[in-house]
Amino acid sequence: MQLRSSFDVSPASQRWHGSSASRSALADGRRRHARLAAMARHHPEELGVVLRLVAVMAFFGITATLLAWVAG
Repeated sequence: MQLRSSFDVSPASQRWHGSSASRSALADGRRRHARLAAMARHHPEELGVVLRLVAVMAFFGITATLLAWVAG
């Protein structure tokens, strides 16, 4: 059996216009969100580390942007 890549172009009959594929993708998104929420509840210290890392990256990104804007 040959597996299809997620990047393959689907035929017109399998497009996302209200088909069961769109409902399935929505359900997959909800499952993924629920899985991430459960992981965050079970590992709050890792979530704190990730949030601090994102905050530091945002700070330096904004600082670099402001410095480039003022200097330019």
